[in-house]
Amino acid sequence: LLDLFWMPVVEPYAISEPFSTAGKINLNYQILPFTHIQRSTGIRAVLKSEQITALPNAAAADYKLSQGTRLEQDIRHPIRIEETLKQFRARFAEGGIFKSASEICDLHLIPQDANYPTSQLSGEPDAVDRAMRLYWRANALTGDNSRERPYANIYPRLTTKSNVFQVHFRAQAISKSALTDPETFEPGRDSVTAEHRGSTIVERYLDPNDPGLPDYRTAPDPFSVDNLDRFYRFRILSTRRIGR
Repeated sequence: LLDLFWMPVVEPYAISEPFSTAGKINLNYQILPFTHIQRSTGIRAVLKSEQITALPNAAAADYKLSQGTRLEQDIRHPIRIEETLKQFRARFAEGGIFKSASEICDLHLIPQDANYPTSQLSGEPDAVDRAMRLYWRANALTGDNSRERPYANIYPRLTTKSNVFQVHFRAQAISKSALTDPETFEPGRDSVTAEHRGSTIVERYLDPNDPGLPDYRTAPDPFSVDNLDRFYRFRILSTRRIGR
């Protein structure tokens, strides 16, 4: 059901543009084909800001006392980010991807006090399921609303369809030798006469005033009209030169 709704940011003013995901973190952080690059900084930042509430069974006698809880330990725990991200890597290793931001709800957010062997938290679905089943069995006083709250906070910050891209480029003007293959560059015989390096931020967007946009609500057959992908446009937000 989450995939049927999109909540724009309207306070303190209408910040969000239609279908824009600017500022959101893409769940599919793995870069193909450069899988050796770990681009997980964004998703780590999202997880870092959340804490998980867990009420241990031992607190059943007094955690609702009017004087306040007498729990000796903290009931809010940071997320074990590295262990949680193993579930991401396990999916990527199988060639899978996240198709919707709501799929974050299918993953376990592993709390810092989940003191189970790392081998159990290996990212394999069955192993993680077993470990977290034991954890929540030991913290059965935790209400569903408290268990769901971290997901409710995280979900609006995620996407699987980015709209803003930063492209880094390096362009060179080459002087070819008459004695070398015109389709290849041979160092020592061919020479670079000029170079330009920089980066450009490109945004993919929809213009709500585009007269060509179909009215999907009134279309007799929604599948007979073009989908929104056909109406996306591109614009350059900024360009920066690197070096001289």
